[in-house]
Amino acid sequence: MRPDEAVVHRPGRWVVALAVCVAAGAGSFALTYTPVFRATTIQVEGAGSIGQHRLQTLSGVRLGMNVFRLDTVAVERRLEEDPRIETATVFRRLPSTVVIDVTVRVPVARIADGLGGVDLVGADGARMGAATNGEPLPELVWAGGRIPDTTGTRLAASAAAAMSTDLRGRVRRIVTSAHGSIRLLLRSGVPVSYGPPTALTAKGQAVEAVLRWASLPGRAITAIDVNVPGAPTATVAGTTTAVA
Repeated sequence: MRPDEAVVHRPGRWVVALAVCVAAGAGSFALTYTPVFRATTIQVEGAGSIGQHRLQTLSGVRLGMNVFRLDTVAVERRLEEDPRIETATVFRRLPSTVVIDVTVRVPVARIADGLGGVDLVGADGARMGAATNGEPLPELVWAGGRIPDTTGTRLAASAAAAMSTDLRGRVRRIVTSAHGSIRLLLRSGVPVSYGPPTALTAKGQAVEAVLRWASLPGRAITAIDVNVPGAPTATVAGTTTAVA
């Protein structure tokens, strides 16, 4: 080689490979922003009383959004901020579909909101917003006028949730005492001693069994006791009677 000849260094193989990877990565990243991933379908499941259109609005997901880049966790969090929604799951079906699947709380009771209004309450004790004049639901109240805490509300709501729809409609109030025992007041005016918030499904069924028993002529009951749901009793004309 003559002294005046320049030395040409060729890039090593690893440099070439790195350049190819970078180019490929940049191309893939850019591809996620192409019209291929524009949302053309938004599938809403489990909207219940909220309604599909309203639920989609709450989610913030819109047609034309980039499905690939959608933050599904953020959408789920936004939906679950609504007290009517218990759980939300959002996922993609690439290239252009977003699926929104929610579990809507079902109201099981009512409770005073402290401002002169009444809120609906879900089975988990969550307040669902202002009640309307819909189906009759039991009112949750506390003996002595004390203000219920979250745990107390949840326990009282669980008693309502364990009842059948028919029985809930026949209960005017669910009263919780300071030590946690429960008493019902039926819309007929008959009080029901429930005792501690245990075996709630069995106690609800026992109340229904007593009411069926009392539907026969000559059985005008004035009180019911289901503290022991396997052996409920009813008071008829001042006499306590075991109900088989």
